[in-house]
This record gives sequence, structure tokens and C-alpha cells, in this order.
Amino acid sequence: MAMCALSSARIRDGAIPSRMPEAARNPEASSEIFFAAAKSVFSADLDKLRGADYIRACTLLSLTSIQYGQSLDVQQYQGLAMTLIAMQRFYDEKYWPSGLDDSQKETYRRLYWGSYTLEVYTAVVWNCFIRTQEVHLNVRYPNEYDDGTMANTNIEAPPGQHRVSWLVGWNFTIDLYRVLEHVVNKARAKRFNHDDRRSVDSLVFGDAFSEKSVMATMLNMYYALPPQFKSTPPMTGDPAQDIYAFQAANIQATLQLLRMMLFSTEDGPSVERKCDVANEVLSVFQTIPTRYLRAISTPLIYQLGSIGGVLGSVFEQPLQQKMYERVRSSLVLMAELLETLESNLHRSAGASQGLLAQVEKIDQYMRSPRNVTHPQPVPQQTVVEPPQLPIENHMAMPAIQPVSGMNGGVVQLPTDLNLEWPWPLYQEGPYYTENNNGY
Repeated sequence: MAMCALSSARIRDGAIPSRMPEAARNPEASSEIFFAAAKSVFSADLDKLRGADYIRACTLLSLTSIQYGQSLDVQQYQGLAMTLIAMQRFYDEKYWPSGLDDSQKETYRRLYWGSYTLEVYTAVVWNCFIRTQEVHLNVRYPNEYDDGTMANTNIEAPPGQHRVSWLVGWNFTIDLYRVLEHVVNKARAKRFNHDDRRSVDSLVFGDAFSEKSVMATMLNMYYALPPQFKSTPPMTGDPAQDIYAFQAANIQATLQLLRMMLFSTEDGPSVERKCDVANEVLSVFQTIPTRYLRAISTPLIYQLGSIGGVLGSVFEQPLQQKMYERVRSSLVLMAELLETLESNLHRSAGASQGLLAQVEKIDQYMRSPRNVTHPQPVPQQTVVEPPQLPIENHMAMPAIQPVSGMNGGVVQLPTDLNLEWPWPLYQEGPYYTENNNGY
């Protein structure tokens, strides 16, 4: 029932293969009916919720809650999954039920690592703590040569190449999330300064951490992947073929999330650097066919908040007109991407419109004559605009109208402008502010 809830929600939100039967595109029962059916079997006595099926159901219900935009339910069911994993010691293969055959073990491994990656994802997107650590886990990766627990796990390779299982790409995303777990901890250790306690991170581990070296290592691992996981050709409608391109799209999305989190560990990056990284990440998503982005669906929209968080932070410091125009163009480009992803959502959170509304609010202030100040001259290197990245024709950079009245001055946005960015990442207030509709 939990799988039906997630699948029907994704289908309703536009994740539809081209060869999907018409009857499956419009199921008679709604996703919410399946969700309620799965939810109804849970007991308040967690000791009665034994077995992998309850863990699987919790993980799927958490994913479905992301699709619904219900962040409280995301945390509730993911937290319940982690609790059941801890109670049953599901994180250690030594404690798995005796007598499992190889096929069942492979299913357990896929379930565990799927739950783990979701745990890290939710910690990043909603800025909450990670309830598990990869160093404590004793669960093997799914066997990349095993075909017994899922149909069509590999296809015939091109002439001269070996057959490759789609699990090769899936396991690489596990690597990315394991690294991401450590990067999140490092970023938060640098971000939060507590006057009442010493920094254990600096005492024990020092500061031997390089954003560039970590990203270079992961990119080298990416380049070593088979070619099937480094390109996203148009969707064919054949799951045995499309699963490779979907894995390639998912790998790129996770790589870019890792990149943005690594970027957050840098010490005081310049406005130019922030814009460079944000534009490069956006340009990657422009190369991925829309069908795959819609298949990743709502989780990708929340994931894009990492880019928005970087761009939004730019407005906390004085900006010259040229730099304002560059940041503005990046925000509008991001809004266009979000609009494409949100166009089919049953429960759209309106991230694209919310983002454009904040841009308009800033525009109105920038056009007002009272905003211009003329501080000490700024060093020349801060006003030279770096070369723009090439933009695909189907999503061209929008034309920027000059902001009148600036005369080359520097503008500092007032704190009372009340910018409300439509993403949950790094918000300082309560994590959850849903109204009756869950947004």
C-alpha cells in the first residue's frame, strides 16, 4: 500500500513513462487512499512492528510525504524507520533473521541503504540532525552482479563492452551520500559557534579538510563509472533502458547537492564565487531531459534549495549594480527550472512563483532612489563580471533591465525588507510552518 501511495503520487505529478498504459496513468484510487491504508496497520507498540516490511513501509511513507509537501510526516515516518532499524539492529547483518537466502539478503541491503540515503537527504534539506552514521553500519552494498531480486537489472552492452547492472550507478549514489553525511557534519561544526563548549571537531580532527580535494576525488570516481551513467538520452519508455539514464540523472542531482554542501564549508566565498558555482550547477540540470527531472520529482525541488540558499545569502551584503544583475539573472533562471518541475505537481508549493516574488520585491527596492549609498571605493576586482557559462537555448538567460538610480553605487538591502525565500534549507526559525494544506 505504501508503494502504491508513492507510485500513484509520482504518476499524478508527471513522472509518466511514454509507454505507460492509459489506465495506469489515471488510477481509480488516489494516492491518499493507499497512504491511509498503509498507515492504518501501524501500532503504538513499536515492538509489534517487527520485520523488514514495516521499515520498508515507513521509508516509502516518508518519501510519499515529501511528494505531498508534508514535512512533519516526512520526519515522523523517517524517524520511525530509524527507530525500528535501531530496535531490530537492522544496521548489522549479524542480527538479520537466520535462514535468509541470497535473494532476501539482497532485498534487505537495498532497503537499508535506501533508508540511509533518505535519512541524509532529509537532514540536508530540512537542516535537521542525522540519526545514523555510516561508520557504525555493517551492511554490504547490494550485489552489482545479482539479477535475482529485480527484473531487468542489466541490459546488453554495446559491442566491445561488458554488461553493466544499473546497481553500479545506484551504489555510487550511496558513496555520495556517505560523503555527504560527513560534509554536513563538517559544515555545521563551522557554522555553529557555541560559547559554552569547546569545538571537539577542531580539537580531535583539526581542520584538514579541503572542499576542492573532496570534490576532485568524487569526480574522479564519477569519471570512472561506465558510460551508461554519465549521459541522459531521451526517455524511451522501456524501463530496462531508461533506468540507466534515470540513474545518471540521479547521480548528477546528488553530485550537485554534494557540491553545494561542500561549498558551504568554504570560508567567506566571494559573491562572484557564489554566482559561478550556482550557475554551473544550474547549467548541469539544463542538460538533463525534463522527463527524468520529473521522475525525481518533488525531492529535486527541495534539493534545489541548496542553490537558492547560496544565492539568497548574497543579499546580506552590499551589492553593486553589475553583481546584483548577475545574481538576479541566476535567481530568475532557477525560477524557470522550478516552474518546469512544478507545472504538473498535484500539490505545488509554488516555489517558482515565490522565488519570483522575492526578486520583484528586491527590484522595487533597487529602483527606489533612496537605496543608493556611496561608500569607499571598492577594489576593481570585485566589479569585474566573470564570464557567463553557456546556457542552453531552451532556457536562455532572461534579459535584465537596468536598475535606474544606482549610478554605479553600492546598495545594502535593509533587514526590514522581509525576504521570504521558498526553500527550507538553513532557515533559522521553526522547521515546519505548514498550514492546513501542508505547505
